[in-house]
Amino acid sequence: MIRLQGVKYFQNMSLRSWFSESPTIKLATICALTLLLLIPSAFVMQLIRERSRLQEDAVNEISSKWGSSQSVVGPIVSVPYRVRSTDNNNNNVTTTLEYVHFLPETLDIKGNIKPEIRHRGIYNAVVYNADLAFSGTIKRPDINLPNVKNEDILWEGASVYVGITDLKGVKNTLKIKMNGKELEAMPGLDTRDVCSTGLGAKIDLKADSTEVFNFSFALSVNGTESLSFAPIGKETKTNLQSTWTKPSFTGAHLPETKADVSSSGFNANWNVLYINRSFPQVWVGSSSDIYSSNFGVTLLDNINSYDKTTRSAKYAIMFLALTFLAFFLTEVLSKTKIHIIQYVLVGFALSTFYLLLLSLSEQIGFNMAYLFASIAVIMQITFYASTFVKHRKNTVAVFGVLAALYGFLFTTLQLEDYALLIGSIALFVILSVTMYLSRKVNWSDIQFSNHKAAQNTPPNTEQ
Repeated sequence: MIRLQGVKYFQNMSLRSWFSESPTIKLATICALTLLLLIPSAFVMQLIRERSRLQEDAVNEISSKWGSSQSVVGPIVSVPYRVRSTDNNNNNVTTTLEYVHFLPETLDIKGNIKPEIRHRGIYNAVVYNADLAFSGTIKRPDINLPNVKNEDILWEGASVYVGITDLKGVKNTLKIKMNGKELEAMPGLDTRDVCSTGLGAKIDLKADSTEVFNFSFALSVNGTESLSFAPIGKETKTNLQSTWTKPSFTGAHLPETKADVSSSGFNANWNVLYINRSFPQVWVGSSSDIYSSNFGVTLLDNINSYDKTTRSAKYAIMFLALTFLAFFLTEVLSKTKIHIIQYVLVGFALSTFYLLLLSLSEQIGFNMAYLFASIAVIMQITFYASTFVKHRKNTVAVFGVLAALYGFLFTTLQLEDYALLIGSIALFVILSVTMYLSRKVNWSDIQFSNHKAAQNTPPNTEQ
């Protein structure tokens, strides 16, 4: 009986030793731990999304009072005409009004965008005031529609109007000059075939037989983040200038030549022909969508850091895996026993980085937040590692690995277009270094600690 107890003791000790010292079991445990530690990273991602939504709500609140993203379209001349229809018995005649719309021959737009940052709590929104000058020519409409008599064309009811997305942002009285005659535009449009909101004025084309109208008007408008135009002229030339240093040129058309963007702002020019768009010069009703060919500029918020924080959090699994790999190699190469609880604490420290980055970036900007958060986490893990690794050089190695990881991530975030290339090269280098360092390791005989015979002494069997 006593001998059986001794045999069982040695079997149990062998099983415990295998579980505690087998590199295969240890590596499998680390992999499982890495996946489990993605749970707090997922909570951090959710928190980032919530804070980003709060930012969007703050921007919407500011834009609701200042002016939303603006799209300015015009001028457009619309002429009403009567459409007569009868019932099946040709007894009752009903009359409805429809409109034929005419676009300019030439359109020249010049704009000076003056941006500023508005705050709502800790959140920011990029708003602007744009001083716009429009000029060009419009030919007298020539209406030749089937089944429409000349007397049904209401030339005296024609209107010229400018579509503006958010009238709340208009800062001046809009006066449209047509061949020197000044027309004061009022809110409310005779037809919403083309634009849903805007300012318009009546123009009596019955009394005025001019063939070509020269027009001009000035518009001062407030908006948030983006400003766009529709290329409604047969030739539309646009020049936009601003002191904003981070523009994004958006829409269906890019600037004609490479925009001049510098530390003092940007200067961009567009030249769009009518053959470059999807709608004609003249059409009836609401058959054409002029907004599909819009172009313009978006003022990117260089203070908003949620996008970069989200992108950095997506690298959480790589940070966990590579940091744990560094500790695992330390165990293998230096015969240092690192407990799984110590891996857990290091993993929690790595997850805390993203929380620090999010909270600090809302106050001091992304770059400074990244610097402080990475330094804090690197020093925290390095000091903790120094308490259980055997040699100072191992502590220095841990510091170097963490510094390289955080430096790599920051570089990747700054060079978004080359993120895949940089990541591929970095992973190749890391794998190569790992293979080189472990080239002489005998994985079959490796043990993480040396147990003395006295520690494995079986119970006293002489009793």
